Amino acid sequence: ENLYYSVFDNKILYTYKITEFDERSEILNIYNNEGVVEIYYKSNMDIHCIMLTEYHIVYNNEKVITYKDNSYLDTSHFKVDSFFEELKFTYNQTLNESINLNISGEYDAYYVADTSHEDIIIKTKYKVLTHLNIVNEGIYKKGYQLEFLDKLYVNNEKAYPGQLLDKPGEYSIKHETKGKINEFKIYVVDDYYKEFDINYKYSELMLNKGSIYNVEIHLSEYKKVKEVIVNNNVYPFIQNDKKITLQLNLDESNIIKDYNIDYLVFEDDSVCNINEKVNIKVLKQKPIIDIYYDERIIDYQIKDIDKTINDVLIKYYNNHELIKVEKTYLKNQTVFIDHNCTKIEIILQYEDGTSNIYEEVLYLVEVNTKSKKEELLFIDFLFNDESINGIKIENKDSLNLDFNTTSINNIELELFPKKNNSLKVILICVLSTVVIILSSVGIFLYKKIRGGNKNEKSINY
Repeated sequence: ENLYYSVFDNKILYTYKITEFDERSEILNIYNNEGVVEIYYKSNMDIHCIMLTEYHIVYNNEKVITYKDNSYLDTSHFKVDSFFEELKFTYNQTLNESINLNISGEYDAYYVADTSHEDIIIKTKYKVLTHLNIVNEGIYKKGYQLEFLDKLYVNNEKAYPGQLLDKPGEYSIKHETKGKINEFKIYVVDDYYKEFDINYKYSELMLNKGSIYNVEIHLSEYKKVKEVIVNNNVYPFIQNDKKITLQLNLDESNIIKDYNIDYLVFEDDSVCNINEKVNIKVLKQKPIIDIYYDERIIDYQIKDIDKTINDVLIKYYNNHELIKVEKTYLKNQTVFIDHNCTKIEIILQYEDGTSNIYEEVLYLVEVNTKSKKEELLFIDFLFNDESINGIKIENKDSLNLDFNTTSINNIELELFPKKNNSLKVILICVLSTVVIILSSVGIFLYKKIRGGNKNEKSINY
């Protein structure tokens, strides 16, 4: 006779042949001794013992470690099961002594399950992401604390984690990672109205508020799904034959959303483990700007709920050559010109919650003076509830505006004629930026895009 052993998993029967047992053998006793099945049998007048252990990997995913990630010890990224015993794995400090959580890179991490008869070791991929809590051209309050992995140099001097930027001014930052150096320029001021809160934080995807991200799970064969568990809760889904679709609705801006797709529960109550993570950074909403003006003043009334505005710059040109850039740090300014200057641009600098900072022309004027120093413009910043709600630019001379109905970049703009010796224009615009220059004035606009982007991720099972 032949000897087999069988086990059940999710209502499926798995059968294995024991090759040591043959037709001359006779079973005497079978014991389950703390996860080890002991089979005693007699063969040719001798008594033998077969000891059975069984372990199988359900999944083994790469673990991604971010700065100050307290989960570096957990075991949620892999699962090893046994039909005969419950296994509990722990992060083994001795085997993992080569892993340095202060140095980014890819490592092999080892976890050990201490059973009664032997140690079970599993090796997993371990990725430590680099980190630096600043962005290029960022503005920070005095006393800002640097946090980073790898090596950092501030004004060419080696820095340490937790170092404070306690003196206002311009700083040169060099971040060395795996032999590669990234350079940054930042500014420290006594007071600033916001913090770059999530800009530097890691995320796999970056999408706009209102977007829908589709996660598709493809089964190898059709089976009716009863529930999908995401972040330990039941999540809505659509099943079309062997495809299950989850729609992740991104209804908040300026936030990082973490989803863990845990497992599927089928109609027969069997389970399919998924354990896939999706990390999405929802971008900031760009501001809404209404523009009012008369002969000497342009008034930009701003609704900037996510505090995207970073700074306003003044750029001076001699013909086409940029000769000077001044930062306002969002403080009221008087703009002076001299005989070297032929053009001035007022630049709005803004960000979207990533490490990117953008620039758009807010106002442009060509000038001509023989004076060594002459006042030209006054810039006032208005704040409400710690957000910018207005920028007012006043020209010393008349703006001499002459608008017509104009089409710029496929955006239809209707500019209304003067009434009662005054002119009032209200433009309400959102999202992707364009610039128009009419006469001597540049007007900064946003085009509204309705709806969201659709994106997809597929998982095969």
